[in-house]
Amino acid sequence: MLPVYPEAKHNPLGDANICSRLLFCWLTPLLRVGYKRRLEEDDMYSVLPEDRSAHLGEELQGCWDQEVSRAEKDAREPSLTKAIIKCYWKPYLVLGIFTFLEEGTRIVHPVLLGKIISYLEYYDPSDSAAFREALAYAAGLSVCVLTWAFLHHLYFYHIQRVGMRLRVAVCHMIYRKALRLSNSATRETSTGQIVNLLSNDVNRFDQVTMFLHFLWVGPLQAVVVTALLWMEVGISCLAGMAVLILLLLLQSCIGKLFSLLWSKTAAYTDVRIRTMSEVITGIRTVKMYTWEKSIMDLIARLRRKEVSKILRSSYLRGLNLASFFALSKIMVFVTFITSEVLGNVITASQVFVVVTLFEALRLTGTLHFPMAVEKVSEAVVSIQRVKNFLLLEETSQHNPQLPSDGEAIVHMHDFTAFWDKASETPTLQGLSFTIRPGELLAVVGPVGAGKSSLLSAVLGELPPSQGEVTVRGRIAYVPQQPWLFPGTVRSNILFGKKYEKDRYEKVLKACALEEDLQPLEDGDLTVVRGRGTPLSAGQKARISLARALYQDADIYLLDDPLSAVDAGVSRHLFEQAHVTADRAHSVRVHCVSLYVVQSIVCFLDLQVYPRHLGQGLPPPPTSAEGASEGGLCLILRHETCHLLTQLLHGVVHRTVGSPQPLCKNNRCIRQALREKITILVTHQLQYLKDASQILILKDGKIMKKGTFAEFPKPGVDFEDIPLKEKEAEPPPVPDSPTPSQASESSVESQENPRPLLEDAAPQDQDAENIRVTLSLESRSEGKVGFKTYKNYFISGDNWFIIIFLILVNIAAQVSYVLQDWWLSSWANGQSSLYAIEYLKGKITFIPDPVWYLTAYSVLTAGTVLFGITRSLLMFYILVNSSQTFHNKMLESILRAPVLFFNRNPAGRILNRFSKDTGHMDDLLPQIIQDFMQTFLLVMGVVGVMVVVIPWTVIPLIPLGIIFFVLRRYFLETSRDVKRLECTTRSPVFSHLASSLQGRWTIRAFKAQQRFQELFDAHQDLHSEAWFLSLTTSRWFALCLDAICAVFVIGVAFGSLFLAETLNVGQVGLVLSLALTFTVMVPRCIRQSAEAETMMISVERVIEYTDLEKEAPWEYKYHPPPSWPHEGLIGFYNVRFRYSSDGPLVLKNFTAPISPNEKVGIVGRTGAGKSSLVSALFRLSEPEGRIWIDGIWTTTIGLHDLRKKMSVVPQEPVLFTGTMRKNLDPFHEHTDEELWNALEEVQLKEAVEGLPGKLNTELAESGSNLSAGQRQLVSFARAILRKNQILIIDKATSNVDPRTDEVIKKKVREKFAQCTVLTITNRLSTVIDSEFVMVLDSGRQREYSSPYKLLQNKNSLFYKMVQHLGEAEATALTETATQVHMERK
Repeated sequence: MLPVYPEAKHNPLGDANICSRLLFCWLTPLLRVGYKRRLEEDDMYSVLPEDRSAHLGEELQGCWDQEVSRAEKDAREPSLTKAIIKCYWKPYLVLGIFTFLEEGTRIVHPVLLGKIISYLEYYDPSDSAAFREALAYAAGLSVCVLTWAFLHHLYFYHIQRVGMRLRVAVCHMIYRKALRLSNSATRETSTGQIVNLLSNDVNRFDQVTMFLHFLWVGPLQAVVVTALLWMEVGISCLAGMAVLILLLLLQSCIGKLFSLLWSKTAAYTDVRIRTMSEVITGIRTVKMYTWEKSIMDLIARLRRKEVSKILRSSYLRGLNLASFFALSKIMVFVTFITSEVLGNVITASQVFVVVTLFEALRLTGTLHFPMAVEKVSEAVVSIQRVKNFLLLEETSQHNPQLPSDGEAIVHMHDFTAFWDKASETPTLQGLSFTIRPGELLAVVGPVGAGKSSLLSAVLGELPPSQGEVTVRGRIAYVPQQPWLFPGTVRSNILFGKKYEKDRYEKVLKACALEEDLQPLEDGDLTVVRGRGTPLSAGQKARISLARALYQDADIYLLDDPLSAVDAGVSRHLFEQAHVTADRAHSVRVHCVSLYVVQSIVCFLDLQVYPRHLGQGLPPPPTSAEGASEGGLCLILRHETCHLLTQLLHGVVHRTVGSPQPLCKNNRCIRQALREKITILVTHQLQYLKDASQILILKDGKIMKKGTFAEFPKPGVDFEDIPLKEKEAEPPPVPDSPTPSQASESSVESQENPRPLLEDAAPQDQDAENIRVTLSLESRSEGKVGFKTYKNYFISGDNWFIIIFLILVNIAAQVSYVLQDWWLSSWANGQSSLYAIEYLKGKITFIPDPVWYLTAYSVLTAGTVLFGITRSLLMFYILVNSSQTFHNKMLESILRAPVLFFNRNPAGRILNRFSKDTGHMDDLLPQIIQDFMQTFLLVMGVVGVMVVVIPWTVIPLIPLGIIFFVLRRYFLETSRDVKRLECTTRSPVFSHLASSLQGRWTIRAFKAQQRFQELFDAHQDLHSEAWFLSLTTSRWFALCLDAICAVFVIGVAFGSLFLAETLNVGQVGLVLSLALTFTVMVPRCIRQSAEAETMMISVERVIEYTDLEKEAPWEYKYHPPPSWPHEGLIGFYNVRFRYSSDGPLVLKNFTAPISPNEKVGIVGRTGAGKSSLVSALFRLSEPEGRIWIDGIWTTTIGLHDLRKKMSVVPQEPVLFTGTMRKNLDPFHEHTDEELWNALEEVQLKEAVEGLPGKLNTELAESGSNLSAGQRQLVSFARAILRKNQILIIDKATSNVDPRTDEVIKKKVREKFAQCTVLTITNRLSTVIDSEFVMVLDSGRQREYSSPYKLLQNKNSLFYKMVQHLGEAEATALTETATQVHMERK
């Protein structure tokens, strides 16, 4: 599914000539557009072919695969570094030559400067040869300055592009690996770690590539500079160089510290982001259980640990930047002190050459080299982390779904397997069976028996430790928990297959989706967002089912999909199959024999039988001979029968050419079961009487196998199968919308911010373009406001510390400037900086050298001390600011209503907590400190120039104006590009999070390549923005350097022509400062622009600190501690909607619920059952009044309300941590209470079987427990809370009827004196309730005892019961009557 974005602009770089490439002229049209208006996604240039994610990823993947193979042969661990080097060494080596030439030209600058000053020092107007030689030196200096400007930016442009390619390639590999992770490997990683790898770890590749070459260029340049200094001042130069060598050695040692700190920081970040991911996914549970404060404290503690490591790293970076500021002064100081001690006399030209040579070393030796050490140290850790991830275990490369070359088959022989290799008890043990086309294998057994694990084994997800499984044919899989990816409804159903209208419409009809899609403005092109919103659980389940039906598969694996279909929807499906409840005949379906006794519908092939109530019917066939060839016999409840008939025959057929028409008179549907294998896992045991094969599992072993006829005559009482630990169970049953969603019948149609995108799967000849929508988040406009900067700084500490920081900055710069001035005074006793006044043949000696030496030493010490203090203080304030904003954002997120999480995918929110927070932790403080330091240096240089030579203000004023205008022009585009770069990151994370949730489905349908292409498309979109950010920055920097180069050229030649009017000190000052300008001024302006663009991350975080909030958690008024003491609930004209512009899902709802009543709440799909829970918990604010024990719910805080009600949610949420922590996160209960709660929900035996019992660590989202077990943990939580009100929201959907019955009994006993509201689609669950409330279209239609409602044949409840079939309807009526008589 490769998305094709709105026609991307052709990239002009591809056609640009050499001059345009060198000068970045091809960017001019974009810059013009950006200056006039806000840039949009459509304005970005398409990514170049050589920079596409797929190309780069496959290239590096090939090198990595070769390295893994070689490592296996050599019996060693593979090295990702070697694979990277092999892939990129050639272009990187060429760029190393650029670095060498660039730094070489910088060393020539001081030499040529010394020659010019030497000419002026011995100026002779009559010596024309010397003048021509001086002109040659000036020309050489001009060429060197221009060459350096071009080489410098050419190098950084290409080197950053290499870094981008490496990052993109590694991201491609990480996603590819994520789709292949085995189940055991997922326990060794987490969504948080993978997001961190994609957001922060891979960033190290961008940074390390820029500075890596300086590891060898720095020392080499130091050697060359030492040689030149020796030629100028002799042995005294070694003293200054010794300082640099000590620093380089110190940096090498500090590198190990960086590695250690980054390793620990990344580990803490992994845990923090993983926790945030779990919180975002389970936000409804978090809010209903009032866990916000606890989670806030937990994440704040993790954040403090993370920040403690970040601060240490930042202090080391601060020392590096302080060395950049002060080291050249220390080197000059040591050199001249040594020269003074040795009694050497230094000339003017020597002073300027020495100072300028040290300045040339300054950028490389004190900034780039330390940065290289830091980035390499961190990159080594990141490479190791990525390598460890890439080496995690993958699912078996053996493909069990080979294209059919004959008869499809599923054969399992003596199959034994373990989910957990450390466990002594196998998940499946000694399984053997064979299924051929036309057969249906029904897999039954108690929860925990291994039913879903059996499907996993067929899918290849559960590798065998013994035995084998043979699968021939393509598989269609319906998982227990439906998964949808962000896109349209149609794209989720087609899943890359070719769109065929007739077949597609039959699928919609079979899955009862037509009625849901009709009211939507966009129909099946309605956009599905993250977590399937705005669809209900039932809709998601049916779309997942439709996806499987649309596939042209040979084998169908159905993991209890019928549990998500209520009686009403089943009735609809039944009528679509032309088998209505009113008919006295059954419809003949080819190749299927289904028998009806009382409520059981019977289809016998080639025969039509009248339906009698239990007598006069021929017996069902007892063997294969009794049915038509290839037939099967299956006895089901009405809705199960109807749905399976549709599913297995109506729409499942091989597509060869166009679909075949329906049979004559639409009385039958083209048969396909003869060609299909079906494995059905189900808990609906009471309805299952006969099938081709029945497999009864217990504890992973086959308890019984065969057809129903082969079992003892009385049959098998499936309900007597002992209950053990539970295994993965089906998805939540209900078709009613979840509390956070609108009514299923009124799914809102989303207006897409981007046009619908075409999707292609070229690898499949049966595939065509489908429609997928990838929306980008909103972004700010204009410049970053002053308020953002103010909030950023004052959040780091109080005003006193900030004022102190300002004073330290001033003191550092003053001491820096005074040191220069004092050196000049020491040299010639005058106020000209760096000047030595030569009298005619005599040197003016400096009086009282001890005085000058002492003062110079004090100023140097002050420069170093203040420089270090301000760096450390700046990092302390800014990192603290990052922590403050993170905590504010966290609190804001947790206070936001559930609607916010439905509208924003998890990846978008995680982007703020990972990438943007990472920028605030790492890059932004460094950039701001560098800018402040460089800005003060430039101000000091300009101040000295103006004081010493006042007329220099004349060229400096227009120069400043040009810089200001250019910066403003650039920032108009740069800001928008940076915002686009931030927003285009979110789809990458959202797609990753979505794919991780649905990786089993993706693998089952063999859609890995399609989703990889979709990921690559997201990456390419981000690369478009990132590449523009890179090129526009280089354009700006080149313009600045070119202007500065022109300034240097003018000064160089002007000084020669005005030699008679200037003294040598003035010329030396202007020339040396002009050379400083070429480095410092462009760097200062670039860093100021970069700081503003990086402030976009702060802006985005601040945006999330001011979200719309729920009502306050607590008011001044608190209800009494014993409230609610009775459990009286009253709804009065309640109107409820999930958003202000959404439809009403509860309409003038009024209902009184008396204390201690047990009320069952039922209704058809979209009736508003779960919305009642949302209104009660105020997940969105209801209109009208809700009364609980004398208090209106709107008059108390949300926490006071929610913590007084217990809820067992439809979708249970567990967090990474121990079982004890998930049961009792606040440590409020004893172990005995926890064990008692587990025993009451039938989980004690299962937990005792875990390795650590209560201290067993649960995997992410509790994935090492089954869905049923997770629901029972929720029940245990409810029991522990001991509240007067209990709400059970379809919480038995993932458990079998026997466990459901046990839980009902426990609830009646444990909550006998409590008010219990039970929302369910299983009518048997509420038939013994005191009252049943029937909802329809958001209104209460009926509210009475089940017995009374069943006496009224016109009641909705009566009709719902009748939909179940006569046998079950009779049984439920008898139960209701019996309960009624007992209560009399």
